Amino acid sequence: MDDAVDLDDIDDQLTPTLDTRPTLVFVHGAFSDGASWSAAVEHLGDHCPYRIFANPLRDVVSDGAALAALLQSIDGPIILIGHSYGGVLLSEVGCATEAVKALVFVAALAPDEDESFSDLMARFPGSDLPEVLTQAPLADGGADLYVPESSYGRVLAGDLSDMEVLALARRQRPLHRAALRDPVGKPAWRTLPCWFIYGDADRSLPPALHQFMAHRAGAAGVEVVAGGSHSLHVSHPRRVMRFIERAAMAVEFQVPNLDP
Repeated sequence: MDDAVDLDDIDDQLTPTLDTRPTLVFVHGAFSDGASWSAAVEHLGDHCPYRIFANPLRDVVSDGAALAALLQSIDGPIILIGHSYGGVLLSEVGCATEAVKALVFVAALAPDEDESFSDLMARFPGSDLPEVLTQAPLADGGADLYVPESSYGRVLAGDLSDMEVLALARRQRPLHRAALRDPVGKPAWRTLPCWFIYGDADRSLPPALHQFMAHRAGAAGVEVVAGGSHSLHVSHPRRVMRFIERAAMAVEFQVPNLDP
């Protein structure tokens, strides 16, 4: 019976080990915080490693350096996921380590070389964000930017309840004005496979802009959520995680035990 097949061995071969599971690194955007990813990561299994980056929201160079340091501290493959301004950092430092295998843009910006947040926003009409931004002057002559509670739902979270919108608005962290105009270097999406998911009711970043960025990046996959707002990862967390799962499998990794 030396040639007998051990079924347990086959099961072991089919089950992803801790060494082959990618770490999912989530990057939140402006006017938000790390907790905005909470609903999405609740759909991950207990054994899927992930990190939520506390984005400083100061400027592209220093924010990118902080993200790069986190990426370089992680062992094994990484899938990098960004929302809104977080996509700027994906573009800036996605190639900071060879461990990053894919980029997922969730209602996120994907600037090209020498292009900034403001440059992209000026490409297409349809954003209500510039007209509602409120500035808080800083001692260094710069300013922090906020979205007022009264405008938060309309511009950033039109598919969430009033209570959810209020929680997001009051928890938001400001973006330094410098981050709007800082250009990125050679973008990581030019060398890494990337995926884009966004809502067709995004009133912060126009759907036409999302479509343009995904096409320009040669996206491996694109999904448009009908009625989805800019806060897609909060309003449709399971759908966003399913999309991330498909991206992971496309680069030959599995996200184990995803909540059905």
